Amino acid sequence: EINNTFKNFINPKNASENINGLKNLSTGGIVFYLIREFAKKSKKINLKNYLVLSALTTISDSMDLIGDNRVIVSYGLDLIFETDLVSFNTLLDKIDFKKYPDEKDVAFKVIPVINSFGRLDCSEDFISYIIDDSLESICFVDKIIDINKQRKKISDNLKKIIETSTKEVNNVVFGIIPFEYNGFLGFISSHLSSKFNKASLVFSKNNGIVHC
Repeated sequence: EINNTFKNFINPKNASENINGLKNLSTGGIVFYLIREFAKKSKKINLKNYLVLSALTTISDSMDLIGDNRVIVSYGLDLIFETDLVSFNTLLDKIDFKKYPDEKDVAFKVIPVINSFGRLDCSEDFISYIIDDSLESICFVDKIIDINKQRKKISDNLKKIIETSTKEVNNVVFGIIPFEYNGFLGFISSHLSSKFNKASLVFSKNNGIVHC
């Protein structure tokens, strides 16, 4: 355990100047650099694992791949098959993830699987399972795959429904989806913007509370 290693930690995003380009880091990149400092005090920390996870979060957040973001993603993808994250490796095997991937491979094949948890508001903690090597967690990978299949079906159905029920006001496209699919708001809004080449707002409503 590492206690009282740092008295202060400054988030580079809050700095007035873009020191060493760190202001462009994703949150995952900031966490990685913090863990890297912890690793100097503890040999138990496998930095490969965190570098790969940081690369995934950088791509997932659609960060500009410049400066340290590019370095993290480049090295993280080089090491994606070299972690000791048994459950994560099992997931890559289950989705037939190819060797020598680039950021597009991750964005279109890995990230949607991970994000399916949030979209369907699943209670399980995805990360706690994926970094665990217990038999329970390895078996949990099959559930992850099933949840992603559900996500694909719901996404396709919502796209069909929303495209025929939208309204346009002042060159902005508006749509409403059922509250139980609240996790799809951003996805559907992005789809409408791409489909109609216009700004869009998608809402859901529950007990008088509107989400957007």
